[in-house]
Amino acid sequence: RGARVFAGVAEELAAADLTLGNLETALGVLTDAEAVANASAAKDKNENLSKVAFERGNVYKLKGDAGKAIDSYKQATSLSPDNSLILYSLGDMYAAVGDLPQAITTLQQAVIIDPGDAYNRAYYAKLLALNGNTAAAKPEAAQAARLAPTNAYAVGQYGVVSYLARDAAT
Repeated sequence: RGARVFAGVAEELAAADLTLGNLETALGVLTDAEAVANASAAKDKNENLSKVAFERGNVYKLKGDAGKAIDSYKQATSLSPDNSLILYSLGDMYAAVGDLPQAITTLQQAVIIDPGDAYNRAYYAKLLALNGNTAAAKPEAAQAARLAPTNAYAVGQYGVVSYLARDAAT
């Protein structure tokens, strides 16, 4: 029975005199260029939606609504998972509501994505230290200060982490 159905379909295709190009169009098969163009358009759409979600998160943050800010930043990260600025903002909001473990995990992702960003690394180090992990915090803070020796925040956090590490040792 299957062979007869296939033969019937083959006859219909032959009768319709479909060329490969027409067949691809009929079946919705995309050329490589079309697939790339569609993927690029989808990426652009995601980036635009991510920007909207990120800015909405910023508005909620300014209004003091941490829960809605976190939700908006999470939406933005789902659309742009490799954006370290969005991850920083999400981590900052987790820290603001006292969820240091989640803040640390989120900032760690930002540091992995952009290891040369001294600000992210310094904040990550500060959160590690505030959570009691000064052993891990100190080298991160030192690296942040090395990355940006004229950045007051990065150098300042190295001082804060060093102070907390000294207190932890006594």
